[in-house]
This record gives sequence, C-alpha cells and structure tokens, in this order.
Amino acid sequence: MCRWLAYQGPEIYLDTLIAKPINSLINQSISSGGTITTHGDGFGIGWYSQHKQPGLYRDLYPAWNDTNLQEIAHHISSPLFFSHVRASTGNASASRQNSHPFRYQNWLFMHNGDIGGFPIIRKDLESLINNDYYMHKEGNTDSEALFYLMLSNGLASNPIAAIQTSINQLHSLLKQHSVHLPARMTICITDGATLYALRHSNDQQSPTLFYRSGESVYVDELGICQFIQGKGATLILSEPLDDQEHWISIEEDSLLTIHQGDIQRIPFSLLPRLE
Repeated sequence: MCRWLAYQGPEIYLDTLIAKPINSLINQSISSGGTITTHGDGFGIGWYSQHKQPGLYRDLYPAWNDTNLQEIAHHISSPLFFSHVRASTGNASASRQNSHPFRYQNWLFMHNGDIGGFPIIRKDLESLINNDYYMHKEGNTDSEALFYLMLSNGLASNPIAAIQTSINQLHSLLKQHSVHLPARMTICITDGATLYALRHSNDQQSPTLFYRSGESVYVDELGICQFIQGKGATLILSEPLDDQEHWISIEEDSLLTIHQGDIQRIPFSLLPRLE
C-alpha cells in the first residue's frame, strides 16, 4: 500500500504539507500506520503553476533519502499539488516510470491500494485502452493502466462517468476471469481545476482516506496542521498529518469532487461485492 495527499486552495509551498507536519508524507515513507509501515519504493510530486501541464518530479528512491525532494518542495509554491510515496504490492517493480503521480497533458492521477489478480486480467484490461492513450503509458502498474482506461472512457469530457465506467469494466474482467481477490483503492485525479477522490473496494476494506478544509492551512511549531475557519482550502490524504481529531474520515464507496472549496460526495455503491 502507498500513502498520498492532494491539496487545493490558496498557493502554499509544497513542503508546508509534505515535510513540515509531525506526520508528514516524508515521515510516513519511513513509518506509517497500517500493515505496511515503510514506503520506500519511490515517490513523486506533481504541481500546477501558470502552465497548463503540471510539473512532475518522480524517483525510485525512498522519499526520506532524497534531499532534492525537500529542496524542490521548499522552493515551489502551488495552489494545487499531489504527493505520493510508494510501497510496491509486488505486481510492478520500483522504477521512476512506476512512481506516482502519473501525468497526461493537464491531468494527474495517483492511487493507493491493490487490484488483486491484476496480472491475470492485465492483457484484457489494457486492450480497452485507446491506442492514442496507450502509446503514452510508460510503466507496468495496475494504477497507470486504470488511469489510461479512464482517459479512454472520456475522463476529459465526463470525469464521473469515466471513473464509474472504468471501475465497472475492472470488476467485469475480474468476474470474467474468476478472480476472487480484493480490489481495493483510493484514487485521486485532477484536471488542474477540480479534484476527484474515490474510496472503493469490493470487500468493504478500502484503504483509509481523510480530508479537512478551511479558508487556509498552516503548520505550527509543533508540526500540527492549523486550518483557518472558512472555505477555500482542502486537503485530502491517506493518513492524517498529525494526531488531532480535526480529520474527517471519508466513507467507504464515496466519490468526492472538490472545486474551489466546494466539496460534494457522490455515493459509489453501484458494484457487486466480493463473495
């Protein structure tokens, strides 16, 4: 399993959330909650600026051991950024190409979880990816394949429908190949304007997902995230950045849309369960 966070709001330096909190994503790469406590199989950050295409920095080394990451995060500010630390589930090796987030034009995508039986369905799933998108795929993860499947299903024109269609296709292939293994995921996608965050599984055991919002956020001298009351800044993440009770758990089978501080939840309980 992996850990990730996404931020949208007033422009802040990336290290505000990636490095400064007491349980920052860099610290989580060394030690985090859950059954997998170390996430040393690569990391990545993606951020938006004046350019339409987001910036991207990924590597296969552990986040805690990369001084360039902290240097970059200290000097880059952005109103919308992704950060991800990876623990490989065994279906794909540690490499720069397999590190999240994944980028296509103005889109970013990242994932935490595991599609059980992916090697069995991989050929059929990738056959559903449009050739115009497939040629841009670089790695061999289930995550990147799912991203390009969503793009093929019209992510740019109707993101919610594309996400739903792609997840349905995934479950149909698992059923077709008699795969009786969990498919668990938290996914975050953005076009640079709206965030789409999904928490879903076929066995009701999705990885955790939390959010918090306010007018703005800063980190105090104790490493605690402080949210100013209001609307405009939203942080969504796999694991809280501190031990305070202000983090809101996102329900199983939820699709959140976040746009300029407005948060909407769309129920996602439209799929069969693992028997």
